Amino acid sequence: MEDEAPGAPVDLARLAAALLELYAPAQPRPDTYVELLTIHKSKGLQFDTVIVPGLDRVGASDTPPLLRWLKVPRSDGQQLIIAPVAATGAEEANPLYRWLDRLERDKLLQEKRRLLYVAATRAERSLHLLGSCEVIADKKTGELSVRAPTQVSALGLLWVEPSVSGEFERRLAESGDVEGEQGRVIPRDPVLLRLPDGWQRPEAPVAPSIEVRSLVRATAAAAIEFDWVTETARHVGTVVHRELQRCARDGGALPGSVAERVALQRRYAAELAELGVPYDRRSAAVEKALEAVRRTLADERGRWLLDASHASAQSELALTGVVDNGLVSIVIDRTFLDATGMRWIVDYKTSSHEGAGLDEFLDNERERYRAQLERYAQLMQALGDEPIRLGLYFPLLSGWREWAPGTMG
Repeated sequence: MEDEAPGAPVDLARLAAALLELYAPAQPRPDTYVELLTIHKSKGLQFDTVIVPGLDRVGASDTPPLLRWLKVPRSDGQQLIIAPVAATGAEEANPLYRWLDRLERDKLLQEKRRLLYVAATRAERSLHLLGSCEVIADKKTGELSVRAPTQVSALGLLWVEPSVSGEFERRLAESGDVEGEQGRVIPRDPVLLRLPDGWQRPEAPVAPSIEVRSLVRATAAAAIEFDWVTETARHVGTVVHRELQRCARDGGALPGSVAERVALQRRYAAELAELGVPYDRRSAAVEKALEAVRRTLADERGRWLLDASHASAQSELALTGVVDNGLVSIVIDRTFLDATGMRWIVDYKTSSHEGAGLDEFLDNERERYRAQLERYAQLMQALGDEPIRLGLYFPLLSGWREWAPGTMG
């Protein structure tokens, strides 16, 4: 009733006629003649002919759970009954557990009956239920008979009907004695073969020599001493590095409202707690991380470093390679190509400095980290032939130092 105006009275006669036209077609395509469906998938559908195979099959049994429980209704609500599985090596199972297990098996059997009913009622014209039974012979008389299927199978549920069990007996009587049928062949291992007398192992061919050169991981000689940095300061640097990576990826902006600032503080506090910063130092550490990010986003140089429009820009780029016959693994905080085609390799340092002599402090930091960044340049040169320039950026100081590899400034 798409043409009805909103709010108009409902025409019940038209609604009833429309509902009669609602159905799920059994064939999504007109050229489909056979469909393979599970019983669950067939719910609500109808077919001219339905074939249900394997009624004698049963699924694998589940491992007994550690606990079984049941909610029993009472006049004042519900009562929960719980029973644990028997201990390993116990002679008898928990009687309450056995009772709950029996109830659970009965529930599963009822569910099988329901599914069998669903499968049987999908057919409009003909229904074919297929299953097989074992034929056994009496030890004394040799008379053949049909062994009843297990009760937990779908065929076992139908076996109580004389029309089903009688059909199997009738088919056995019609077929008569089964003769000349080959038994199932069980594969065996091959017969043991013996070597003839005097056999000798042939000489193995000489393998070609392979020259192996061991690489020593360069760590001790190139390590930077951080004795002057406290554990908390190092963790603040980790949080600042993560946030600058997010800013470079998603576009950085200062918190625009009190709620956003509080959410940012909570996130920083959670990250610092995961890193092991004690509670009494966490508030100051959060403020220090916020100040570093705020100063970076307010600084023209900081915004240029984080600009997502740079070509070939990456943050926290991990590289492993050989430098001076040693295996080196590094992580570059920020790298990109600027408009002139220059490759920049930048490292963030959350160092702080108070008082005069800031330029002298930044110059000393450049010399301190020169070898580290020039090692970065050696690995990056293997990825491209662009000219390289190195940089140190100090978020808490809005400080910057840059130089070309192999130069003094």
